Amino acid sequence: MSLHRFYLPPDQWAHDLWLEGQEARHLVQVLRLAPGEEVLLLDGRGRSGRFAIAETGKKKARLVLLEEQTAPAPQSRAIMALAFSKAVRRGFFMEKAVELGAHAVWLWQGDHSQGKLPADAAEACRGQLIAGAKQGGNPWLPQVEAPDRRCGRTGPPCRRGRPPHPALGDAGHREHAHAPAGRASRHHRVRHRP
Repeated sequence: MSLHRFYLPPDQWAHDLWLEGQEARHLVQVLRLAPGEEVLLLDGRGRSGRFAIAETGKKKARLVLLEEQTAPAPQSRAIMALAFSKAVRRGFFMEKAVELGAHAVWLWQGDHSQGKLPADAAEACRGQLIAGAKQGGNPWLPQVEAPDRRCGRTGPPCRRGRPPHPALGDAGHREHAHAPAGRASRHHRVRHRP
């Protein structure tokens, strides 16, 4: 018999803990699990644990650790890229990225993307990644980043002299110069210095 899986952030992991929020609501009100039953918790960083339900409240459940395992980091360093799209398609993609063991997911604003890439896009996708991990049992969640549209680098807009992003390898050793502000163009200039 397969145990129901729930997500617990790594910083909340303990041998005796209270599961709260959306995960607890699902455990208590939707699945109606009772004290004495067992569940599996995943932390997204390779750790999983079998817990016994000690007690339940209206919106929380006390869990006690029975067994803990740590899965090694995946050998694959695959990065999946997705042009920002409708939520339904994006959710399916995120779940599959976790199930397939992707190391990272990069979201970007394409010229013909459906909607605008919000500033909190990476955080907004976290719930879909967690759903994929719970469904497939993968204890590792991919990192989600939204690369800078102009040059493909992640993080804040690139600046001369800024250290390269580790995933770009040799491409990060070049300096970038973008088209001046106000110039609306689908293309930008990139000057490479040896």
